[in-house]
Amino acid sequence: LRAGRAWYAIGEMGRAKHQFKACIQACTTGHGTMGSKEASKDAHDGLVKVSQLEKHRMETFSLLRQANNVRGQNRNSAISRRRSRPTEVDRRAAHILADEATKHAQNARNLCPIAIWPIVLYAKALIASGVNQKMEEAVRFCWDELVHRAQEDPDNKEGLKQYFSVSLAELYLVCAKAQHLSGDLEMAEKTLKEAHWRTTNAILPDDDGIGGGRDDREKIQARTTLLEEIVAETRLVRDMQARRECGNSEFRNQKYAKAYDAYSGALQVDPSHDNYCALLFCNRAAALMNLGLFSEAIDDCNEALKRRDYYPKVSLRKARALREDNKFNEAMQLLTKLLSRM
Repeated sequence: LRAGRAWYAIGEMGRAKHQFKACIQACTTGHGTMGSKEASKDAHDGLVKVSQLEKHRMETFSLLRQANNVRGQNRNSAISRRRSRPTEVDRRAAHILADEATKHAQNARNLCPIAIWPIVLYAKALIASGVNQKMEEAVRFCWDELVHRAQEDPDNKEGLKQYFSVSLAELYLVCAKAQHLSGDLEMAEKTLKEAHWRTTNAILPDDDGIGGGRDDREKIQARTTLLEEIVAETRLVRDMQARRECGNSEFRNQKYAKAYDAYSGALQVDPSHDNYCALLFCNRAAALMNLGLFSEAIDDCNEALKRRDYYPKVSLRKARALREDNKFNEAMQLLTKLLSRM
């Protein structure tokens, strides 16, 4: 019974279930003492909790899969990455699904506060919403948890590292994704390096023969899949940085037509990434203004503001383009609105 409770506390559901069942069997074949009856009842309660935890995990997985399908963010080979920005209906649907996933993940956290995998699911649910504020919340949440875990048992005196190492590495990956989607590509790349190191050096549990075989096999497979995800995410982040920098370099060299082409190419990498695309539309608008194409620059500013509602740099750039296009009243209205929000 104590072993089952201990395994449950760290989120090892296979081992916990095995121990609770062993406790019930031992009580059934015993002499039916008061102590054995109480232990059997507690073990049954433990199985109920394991079942509840498994239900919340499966519900969260299902909802996240649906939310990511709607937003075109699944990396499954059978699902192509979205080549256009999700519609407003898609975005609302993803938000609703992600909110439901967040509730189930939070319930799992409440049931099993020590384990890391419910924390990973909660952070993934925040990201799946596709809302900028939620992305930033996910970054803060992940870092708070990572700092907290680093301060707990740094020398592994409790021997839990083998059960938490893969989940902890995944938490670094989720944090990097949140940073990436928040627009901080440089920090995302640093976090991905840490995630790669931790995954490569993850300590996996030995097969102890007490019902953890399936969980352990899943951890081995999870580490392999995690490494593949980290490599793919790192490649994407570096590609996005390189394409953006290519446009910036051409702009600095006053080759505005080439800068326009570079930013246009970068916009095709991930049209659903609002923060990245908002920055590219802002930069492309500057290139268009230097080419004297003010009407087109205004269109690009509008596209940037669609993706990031409060973007003073873009609003100011749009006001300048409106002024150059002799639309003075619109420019004044925009500047007045901007000042009222600052």
